[in-house]
Amino acid sequence: MKFSKVIYMFLLVSILVLTPITALAGTEAVISNLSSKGIKIVDYIALAGTGFVVFVLKVLRSEGFKFKENDILPLINKLSSKNPDWHLDNIKEVVETTFFSIQESWTSNTYYNVKDLMTPDLYNKHIAKLNEMTSNYKTNILKDIKINELYLVSAAESDDNNPGFIWINIKASMIDYILDIRTNKVSSDNKNPNSFEEYWKFIYINNKWLLCEILQKDSVVNISQLN
Repeated sequence: MKFSKVIYMFLLVSILVLTPITALAGTEAVISNLSSKGIKIVDYIALAGTGFVVFVLKVLRSEGFKFKENDILPLINKLSSKNPDWHLDNIKEVVETTFFSIQESWTSNTYYNVKDLMTPDLYNKHIAKLNEMTSNYKTNILKDIKINELYLVSAAESDDNNPGFIWINIKASMIDYILDIRTNKVSSDNKNPNSFEEYWKFIYINNKWLLCEILQKDSVVNISQLN
């Protein structure tokens, strides 16, 4: 999306916001009615403006990931010409398959099914967490799992000392809550999906992509730290 489109959207939203405000401004009775309910025109403008700013920032953030992915494509194209596993479509297919397999195995307590999709260190870390929940008679229920956006944000080819790797930005949503098996009580909302954003790192070892690290959005200050 070009910045001109963002400007057009800004103008459109401005019209939609200012039109009812203008009408209200010319009607003292309506303004008085709004004031009696604790609603101020200034508050309405501020709320609408804040919502639009948040929307624009989200759009620009997604566009930034697209630009970053485009910057990496020359390297990906070079590597994929020698090895199809590095083709962008193949990479994203691996990421999606791994993502859904992990969520489904996690919530069904069959995590052994995804052992071959990740490094031993990460697998052992996750198994320890699952065992801890099991010992406390709790299970993590995940439903309505969806990937909303997926971008390649960092990559490097292998050298004599390190395997090749990729970092993927994943925006997804799911219903996510903890169920106490003994009481059937849930820890949070078990009906509405929550959106989240994570960074997943895969390394290329023995002709295969393996998940080796997952970082939360807040722990990544700058994409340049992903290596």
